This record gives sequence, C-alpha cells and structure tokens, in this order.
Amino acid sequence: MDVNRALELSLGDPLALRIRGGVYEAQERVDDAIYDYQRALAKDPFQAESRAALLRLNQEVPVATGQPLGEAMDGWVVTEPSPGRYMASNPDYGALRVELEMFGAGKPKILEWKLMRGALSGIGLLKYYAGDFGGGDELEYVAIVDTRANKVVSIEPQRWGERAAQWNWQAVSVVVTDPDGHANEIKLRKERRAPVARGRDTDSWGFGGQPRNERRRARGGGGGGGGGGAFDWLFR
Repeated sequence: MDVNRALELSLGDPLALRIRGGVYEAQERVDDAIYDYQRALAKDPFQAESRAALLRLNQEVPVATGQPLGEAMDGWVVTEPSPGRYMASNPDYGALRVELEMFGAGKPKILEWKLMRGALSGIGLLKYYAGDFGGGDELEYVAIVDTRANKVVSIEPQRWGERAAQWNWQAVSVVVTDPDGHANEIKLRKERRAPVARGRDTDSWGFGGQPRNERRRARGGGGGGGGGGAFDWLFR
C-alpha cells in the first residue's frame, strides 16, 4: 500500500503526511514536501520530525498553540495544545519544543532553567513540576535538552517527594540515579579521544570505546513533599 492510499484511508493522519513529505523531499518536490510537513505539524504540534524538516527547508515553524497555563519562567511558557499533552516553548529557542511528561495528577509548571557551559555548552536543564503522586507528594523532573539540535535528549527524575535523585556529572555525560537506586547514563556529547600514535605494537584497526547513544524513558515513582532550591541539586 503506497503512502497516498494510506492518506486516503487515514483522512490526513499526521504521520502519513510526514512520511509523504519525506518522499516529496527526496523527489525534490520541495513545495509539496513543505505543504505536507506544515499540515502534519498543524495536526500534531508535538511531531518533532516535521518541525525539523521545515527548518531544514528554511521555513518558519508554527508558534506554540493554546493559552499559557501560567506566567513565563525564564522565558519558558507551558501550553496544552491537546488535552493532557503539555508543551514548553521559549522565544529564545524558536525551533525547540519540549513535551513535558506528567507522572502524577495536575498540570506542569516550570521551576528552573539552566544552561551548561564548557564541554556541555548548548545543553539545557529544564526542571518542572511533574504532578502529585498522592497525599501531596510532589514529583519533580528535568528535561535535558540540546538547544543546538533543537531536541529533547531525555527526561529524568529529580525528586519524588522528600527523596532526591542523584546526578553525577562526567566529562560529556551524566549518570542519574533515581530515588529507588536505578541508574541511567545519558550521553550528551561525543567524547574527544586523543590521537593514537601508530607503530608496530599499535592496534591499527582503531578499536575503541564508542559512546553508546542511548536514551531511556523517564522513570516514574513516588515519595514525599517537593522542594529544592537553585541548581544545587545538580551536583549532589
């Protein structure tokens, strides 16, 4: 079944529109590709692939839809483009949209925003309230975003009530251990390896540790009441 037939059956499904847009782009039918990408994004504002394609084709991307759920925090505004799905956007990063996953009852709220420096320049940490786990136990999570690639790298826990996660920073990665003790390493940049001198005793094949580009979904959990100050939680 070709993609046009799939579109007829799905009445303009955003995924099918995005796929057909990719076909048109490969065929250098740029105007048709742009039209399909725009339609796909209008139907599903969370579709990162269509947004990236429009940027690749030097097209403007739609602004965030829906009324803000509260006042902006460090430029970040949360909206609800579709029931139960929440998006954070910031005019300083016009092409970036962050879907805020909820792990408890309630609506998200931005708590803090921090940009990393040095080797992790361009990586941002968007800390937000991720719901109530019951009995007033608040959940805090962090969306790790790459502002250069305009994408969300991972969403990781920061606090389940009174229990805090541990964030251990490496040179180009971070290991997040949730309050239950489950660890997840998130690679944020490629490691720079020193050149190896070649000689008779050197492995000329160059086998070495390639960093795994691995992303796991955030883990839910529960705990006591929320808290946290400025970004001291990052380096515990």
